[in-house]
Amino acid sequence: MDTKGVRFDEVMDKYWLAQYVRSHETYDWYTLQKDYDTVGLLSSARVGQEYAALFEGKDALDKKYSSSVRVTVEIVSVVPNGKGIGTVRFIKTTKRVDDPNSPGSVTKWVATVAYEYRNPSLIRESARLVNPFGFQVLSYRVDPEMGVAQ
Repeated sequence: MDTKGVRFDEVMDKYWLAQYVRSHETYDWYTLQKDYDTVGLLSSARVGQEYAALFEGKDALDKKYSSSVRVTVEIVSVVPNGKGIGTVRFIKTTKRVDDPNSPGSVTKWVATVAYEYRNPSLIRESARLVNPFGFQVLSYRVDPEMGVAQ
């Protein structure tokens, strides 16, 4: 696949980076388990534990937001650098779904993601159905977009 000079590995990297950020940053009560499972499957043990911690304790996201808040993500750009690190810019919209008059909030973010592709033969068959190429996030950091009023 080399349409318009786009290499296959770049297409793959962009797809998996966008998929990961979307699953990690979205909050929707009705699809939460799917996103949670996807992030766990695509994360190293340490990164997966950091994500799981967002749903633990008295400030757990699912307790705080329940079914009354939805967070949607719009991917603005995905830039893999070819060395296992990618930058994903995205817009996050947080809105109360139980109040149609709620204006919600829109914020802009940059995710820096370190990743690799593990040998798929080392992955459980059930996991390969979701992650056939062994994409694995090794490090995940999100920062507010610089120079942008939040």
